[in-house]
Order: sequence, then structure tokens, then C-alpha cells
Amino acid sequence: PRGGTVSHLDALGVGLAVAELGGGRGGDGEAPHPGVGAWIEAEAGTLVLTGDPLVRFRHAGRGLDEAKARYLAAITWDDEGAASGPRVVERCG
Repeated sequence: PRGGTVSHLDALGVGLAVAELGGGRGGDGEAPHPGVGAWIEAEAGTLVLTGDPLVRFRHAGRGLDEAKARYLAAITWDDEGAASGPRVVERCG
């Protein structure tokens, strides 16, 4: 959709995008679909050009447009250049 540097990727937004594909527990009690998911192509700190892939979705024929919209809303862009701040905030374990 656009070029720039991905400065932040909201994990909740990514999770909600996958939930749109059927990868989350909905209010209907249905189990998550095991064959859906998101593969992040442009993580925080990545400089992307217009048209570069940001994410690849594996879907089961539903929710793709909604997932795209949620994913794009989860991205914070840095138009000034390289992303600021550390890529790893904390290590566990």
C-alpha cells in the first residue's frame, strides 16, 4: 500500500487480523481453524518500498479483506527514516 519504515507492529492488531480469518476463539464457541495464519514479511525496523509484501496470509476462504484492514491498522510507519528504539524490548527465560 505504501513505502516507508515499519516502526511498530501492534501484536494485538496482528492477532485480531488472524482472528478475522478464523484463527481465534469467537463468541460462537467454535475452535480456531488450524490452517490459517499470518507470516510477517516486514517486521519493525524494515524499510519497505511501495508494493513490497508486508504480510502473507494463509486463509480458509473467509475474512481476508477484514484481516488485511486490521493488519494495516496495526502498522505504525516512520516517514523520517529508520525506526527508532530497540527491536527487542525484553527477553524472557
